[in-house]
Amino acid sequence: MIDQQMGESVMLWSIRIAVLLYLLRVALVLRNRHRTRVPSSRECWLWTIGCFSYVIHVILAFHFVHDWSHDQAWQHTAVETDRMTGIGRGEGLWVNYLFTVVWLADVLRLWTANRRGRAMNRKLSLLVHAFFGFIVFNATVVFGAAIYRYLAIPVAIGLGWAWSQGRGSPQEK
Repeated sequence: MIDQQMGESVMLWSIRIAVLLYLLRVALVLRNRHRTRVPSSRECWLWTIGCFSYVIHVILAFHFVHDWSHDQAWQHTAVETDRMTGIGRGEGLWVNYLFTVVWLADVLRLWTANRRGRAMNRKLSLLVHAFFGFIVFNATVVFGAAIYRYLAIPVAIGLGWAWSQGRGSPQEK
């Protein structure tokens, strides 16, 4: 069995991998934003593995940090929210649950579009990415380790580069 230290280490690395794969997917979306296209298998796999890694993070957090208790997770969320914002509320845990459901559903939506050879609904995709961006920003930059505040700058530059690579009209691509 995995001991506490190893479990917490895997928990941290699983979320780091999930965020990295999320950012790679965002870069793909930004680069191809003017194209009406069917999601590639590569994009589907990035999203699926990122989601799987995130679910592993949640499972390990509940096992090694919250002792499988919603109440403990709620309290932990309230303490962290209070530490960062001065407002000790745990409602953000429900947002995390919603994030999990949305990511799982979006994996199914992406694979369905890929298998059927259809482009995804852009408005729904934008809504999903706006929600994900909000969650990932808050989880990493606001609530994460201080190093993430410094990493946010090169990440933003990289995403800006990906956006610039997709400039132009669909006819130009």
